[in-house]
Amino acid sequence: DLERKINKINKNNMKRFILTVLMLAAILPLWAHDFEVDGIFYKITSSISTNRTVEVTYKGSAVIDFSDEYTGTVTIPSSVTYNGNTYKVVGVSGNAFKYCPSLKSVSIPSSVTTLGQGSFCDTGLTSINIPSTVTTIGQDAFNSCSSLISYKRSYLDIYLSPSLALLFKYSLTTPFASLLF
Repeated sequence: DLERKINKINKNNMKRFILTVLMLAAILPLWAHDFEVDGIFYKITSSISTNRTVEVTYKGSAVIDFSDEYTGTVTIPSSVTYNGNTYKVVGVSGNAFKYCPSLKSVSIPSSVTTLGQGSFCDTGLTSINIPSTVTTIGQDAFNSCSSLISYKRSYLDIYLSPSLALLFKYSLTTPFASLLF
Protein backbone atom coordinates (compact mmCIF):
# COMPACT_ATOMS: atom_id res chain seq x y z
CA ASP A 1 0.00 0.00 0.00
CA LEU A 2 2.85 2.39 0.84
CA GLU A 3 4.59 1.56 -2.42
CA ARG A 4 1.41 2.36 -4.37
CA LYS A 5 1.11 5.75 -2.63
CA ILE A 6 4.74 6.58 -3.43
CA ASN A 7 4.22 5.62 -7.08
CA LYS A 8 1.09 7.78 -7.22
CA ILE A 9 2.98 10.76 -5.73
CA ASN A 10 5.85 10.24 -8.17
CA LYS A 11 3.44 10.10 -11.12
CA ASN A 12 1.70 13.30 -9.98
CA ASN A 13 5.03 15.06 -9.51
CA MET A 14 6.19 13.94 -12.94
CA LYS A 15 2.94 15.18 -14.52
CA ARG A 16 3.36 18.56 -12.81
CA PHE A 17 6.97 18.78 -13.93
CA ILE A 18 6.12 17.97 -17.55
CA LEU A 19 3.19 20.40 -17.52
CA THR A 20 5.42 23.15 -16.08
CA VAL A 21 8.09 22.58 -18.72
CA LEU A 22 5.51 22.64 -21.51
CA MET A 23 3.94 25.84 -20.17
CA LEU A 24 7.32 27.56 -19.90
CA ALA A 25 8.27 26.46 -23.40
CA ALA A 26 5.04 27.92 -24.72
CA ILE A 27 5.39 31.32 -23.08
CA LEU A 28 9.14 31.94 -23.11
CA PRO A 29 10.74 32.53 -26.49
CA LEU A 30 14.05 30.71 -26.79
CA TRP A 31 15.43 33.15 -29.36
CA ALA A 32 14.40 36.55 -30.62
CA HIS A 33 15.18 35.33 -34.12
CA ASP A 34 13.72 32.42 -36.02
CA PHE A 35 16.46 32.26 -38.65
CA GLU A 36 19.52 33.95 -40.09
CA VAL A 37 20.31 34.64 -43.74
CA ASP A 38 23.49 36.41 -44.90
CA GLY A 39 24.29 37.67 -41.41
CA ILE A 40 20.85 39.23 -40.78
CA PHE A 41 18.55 37.77 -38.12
CA TYR A 42 14.81 37.49 -38.79
CA LYS A 43 11.67 36.90 -36.72
CA ILE A 44 8.67 35.45 -38.57
CA THR A 45 5.65 37.72 -38.13
CA SER A 46 3.30 35.81 -40.42
CA SER A 47 3.67 32.33 -41.85
CA ILE A 48 0.40 32.29 -43.81
CA SER A 49 1.33 30.93 -47.22
CA THR A 50 -0.20 33.89 -49.07
CA ASN A 51 1.40 36.50 -46.80
CA ARG A 52 4.71 35.35 -45.30
CA THR A 53 6.40 38.25 -43.49
CA VAL A 54 9.40 38.80 -41.24
CA GLU A 55 11.07 41.60 -39.36
CA VAL A 56 14.78 42.11 -38.77
CA THR A 57 15.69 41.42 -35.16
CA TYR A 58 18.66 40.76 -32.90
CA LYS A 59 20.57 37.56 -32.24
CA GLY A 60 19.91 35.56 -29.07
CA SER A 61 17.12 35.43 -26.52
CA ALA A 62 17.70 38.95 -25.17
CA VAL A 63 19.21 42.07 -26.69
CA ILE A 64 22.04 41.93 -24.14
CA ASP A 65 23.04 38.37 -25.03
CA PHE A 66 25.22 39.59 -27.88
CA SER A 67 26.66 42.92 -28.90
CA ASP A 68 27.96 44.17 -32.19
CA GLU A 69 26.37 41.35 -34.20
CA TYR A 70 25.81 43.92 -36.95
CA THR A 71 28.84 45.84 -38.21
CA GLY A 72 29.78 48.16 -41.07
CA THR A 73 27.10 48.62 -43.70
CA VAL A 74 23.89 46.58 -43.56
CA THR A 75 21.55 46.42 -46.54
CA ILE A 76 18.22 44.92 -45.55
CA PRO A 77 16.64 43.02 -48.46
CA SER A 78 12.97 43.45 -49.37
CA SER A 79 12.48 39.69 -49.17
CA VAL A 80 14.36 36.68 -47.89
CA THR A 81 14.09 32.96 -48.59
CA TYR A 82 14.40 30.39 -45.84
CA ASN A 83 13.59 26.66 -46.00
CA GLY A 84 12.06 27.10 -49.45
CA ASN A 85 9.68 29.87 -48.30
CA THR A 86 9.99 33.50 -49.36
CA TYR A 87 9.18 36.13 -46.74
CA LYS A 88 8.58 39.84 -47.27
CA VAL A 89 10.64 41.99 -44.87
CA VAL A 90 8.12 44.41 -43.31
CA GLY A 91 9.83 45.80 -40.23
CA VAL A 92 12.81 46.31 -37.98
CA SER A 93 11.95 45.04 -34.50
CA GLY A 94 12.51 46.90 -31.27
CA ASN A 95 16.19 46.86 -30.26
CA ALA A 96 17.15 45.01 -33.46
CA PHE A 97 20.44 46.88 -33.91
CA LYS A 98 20.87 48.07 -30.31
CA TYR A 99 24.39 47.88 -28.87
CA CYS A 100 26.08 47.61 -32.25
CA PRO A 101 28.75 50.32 -32.02
CA SER A 102 30.48 49.11 -35.19
CA LEU A 103 27.31 49.56 -37.28
CA LYS A 104 27.89 52.56 -39.57
CA SER A 105 25.18 52.57 -42.23
CA VAL A 106 21.81 50.89 -42.89
CA SER A 107 19.75 50.84 -46.06
CA ILE A 108 16.11 49.91 -45.59
CA PRO A 109 13.94 48.62 -48.46
CA SER A 110 10.54 50.05 -49.42
CA SER A 111 8.84 46.88 -48.11
CA VAL A 112 9.52 48.04 -44.53
CA THR A 113 6.78 50.05 -42.79
CA THR A 114 7.88 50.03 -39.14
CA LEU A 115 11.02 50.74 -37.15
CA GLY A 116 10.51 49.46 -33.61
CA GLN A 117 11.25 51.10 -30.30
CA GLY A 118 14.99 51.49 -29.72
CA SER A 119 15.71 49.75 -33.02
CA PHE A 120 18.97 51.66 -33.66
CA CYS A 121 19.67 52.82 -30.09
CA ASP A 122 23.33 52.94 -28.99
CA THR A 123 24.82 52.23 -32.40
CA GLY A 124 27.72 53.81 -34.27
CA LEU A 125 25.32 54.71 -37.09
CA THR A 126 26.51 57.65 -39.20
CA SER A 127 23.91 57.44 -41.97
CA ILE A 128 20.64 55.72 -42.70
CA ASN A 129 18.34 55.53 -45.69
CA ILE A 130 14.67 55.27 -44.65
CA PRO A 131 12.08 54.94 -47.44
CA SER A 132 8.82 56.89 -47.39
CA THR A 133 6.96 53.61 -46.79
CA VAL A 134 8.12 53.69 -43.16
CA THR A 135 5.07 55.12 -41.40
CA THR A 136 6.02 54.36 -37.80
CA ILE A 137 9.28 55.03 -36.00
CA GLY A 138 9.20 53.82 -32.40
CA GLN A 139 10.28 55.79 -29.38
CA ASP A 140 14.06 55.98 -28.82
CA ALA A 141 14.65 54.41 -32.24
CA PHE A 142 17.77 56.55 -32.70
CA ASN A 143 18.52 57.39 -29.08
CA SER A 144 22.24 57.69 -28.26
CA CYS A 145 23.24 57.74 -31.92
CA SER A 146 25.71 60.57 -31.45
CA SER A 147 27.48 59.80 -34.75
CA LEU A 148 24.33 60.06 -36.88
CA ILE A 149 24.92 62.96 -39.28
CA SER A 150 23.09 61.92 -42.46
CA TYR A 151 19.49 60.85 -42.76
CA LYS A 152 17.85 60.19 -46.08
CA ARG A 153 14.10 59.87 -46.35
CA SER A 154 12.65 59.37 -49.81
CA TYR A 155 13.96 62.31 -51.89
CA LEU A 156 14.71 64.53 -48.92
CA ASP A 157 18.24 64.73 -47.52
CA ILE A 158 18.60 66.05 -44.01
CA TYR A 159 21.96 66.56 -42.36
CA LEU A 160 21.90 66.58 -38.60
CA SER A 161 24.17 68.08 -36.04
CA PRO A 162 24.53 65.92 -32.90
CA SER A 163 22.15 68.27 -31.05
CA LEU A 164 19.44 67.82 -33.70
CA ALA A 165 19.77 64.05 -33.33
CA LEU A 166 17.66 64.52 -30.19
CA LEU A 167 14.67 64.67 -32.54
CA PHE A 168 15.05 60.93 -32.93
CA LYS A 169 14.51 60.32 -29.22
CA TYR A 170 10.73 60.53 -29.54
CA SER A 171 8.14 58.42 -31.31
CA LEU A 172 7.51 59.57 -34.85
CA THR A 173 4.86 58.85 -37.41
CA THR A 174 4.40 60.02 -40.99
CA PRO A 175 4.74 62.72 -42.17
CA PHE A 176 8.21 62.86 -40.66
CA ALA A 177 9.41 65.92 -42.56
CA SER A 178 6.70 68.10 -40.97
CA LEU A 179 8.42 67.62 -37.61
CA LEU A 180 11.62 69.16 -38.92
CA PHE A 181 10.20 72.31 -40.53
